[in-house]
Amino acid sequence: MKPEEKFAHRLLERHNLTPPYDLEELVSSYAKVDFLVFPDDADGISLGLKQYDKPRLYINSLRPEVRQRFTLAHELGHVIIPWHIGNIVSHTDVTRDNEEANFDFQLSRDDAFEYRQIEGEANRFAAELLIPTAWLVKTLEGVDIFNFEEALQEVIKQSKTSRDTALIKVFNALPPGYTCAEIDDNFVVINCFMSLNTRVRKLALGTDCGSKPYPIYKEKIFFNLGNRRYILWSFENCIELPDELLPNSWREVLNVILEDTGLQSKKQNINAILPSLFQSVRAKSDPEIFSCIVHRYSEREDLKGFIQHPLFDQYVVKRLKELRLKFPRCLWNLKI
Repeated sequence: MKPEEKFAHRLLERHNLTPPYDLEELVSSYAKVDFLVFPDDADGISLGLKQYDKPRLYINSLRPEVRQRFTLAHELGHVIIPWHIGNIVSHTDVTRDNEEANFDFQLSRDDAFEYRQIEGEANRFAAELLIPTAWLVKTLEGVDIFNFEEALQEVIKQSKTSRDTALIKVFNALPPGYTCAEIDDNFVVINCFMSLNTRVRKLALGTDCGSKPYPIYKEKIFFNLGNRRYILWSFENCIELPDELLPNSWREVLNVILEDTGLQSKKQNINAILPSLFQSVRAKSDPEIFSCIVHRYSEREDLKGFIQHPLFDQYVVKRLKELRLKFPRCLWNLKI
């Protein structure tokens, strides 16, 4: 948890609050708030930070209600975070990564970078204030892919936040093994969310989900949030290690797969992937290593035929067995 998120967590603890709660009442304890029509595209303004007992906060009343609520929590972040001082004009969709943000005031390159940092910190404060991690983890207990939509709807309802804010927080709280893509009418990805340490690639914007971007997954569902469409995948982050069923060497098995799939030109590339990955994960258990290898191959769009071949698992387990013999586990702890 980042420092700004800890400030939000402590504030909620101090007031003994969990969603749903009266955000305006909480903010009024620390600042004077007015909702006004702004002449520009700003979401909020904080005046007199760390200069008055109760600084003045202005919220753009032209914004949708959910965004006004997030802005109010965002402005409270400016009040509470100790190093946010003076006057700040807030654009709550600006983060450190939004290098293309345009402002109606002039900022130097260094000031723009600092501004994005400050706004990013206030955003994270707001997200934690509205969707506390401890409360969220408890809310998500027992959730699986088939009741995910219901749980997500409950989070949005209780926290009164936007879909994107809820999705970001939810996927930061979920265990490894979940990826969600927001798609347009043509099944093209327009946003993507992934739980931490999930061993598959995050789908890039513009990815065609009609072409099965994940050849290997545990379960998959479609769901809607209002007018938005999503696909949710779950993955086995630790796949059970298969038995070695064939007497043939991994080289013989590989040649059969390449001949059947017409991927002979990819042989050198295929051969390099497995041992290279093994070196980076060899301290893990055998099922974990096998899972990492399977997921790494599944990320390759050009190797779909290879990983879908019925002998693929035999190739991997045989190759893995040879590498284990070459690098005994007793030597791994020595970091040789």
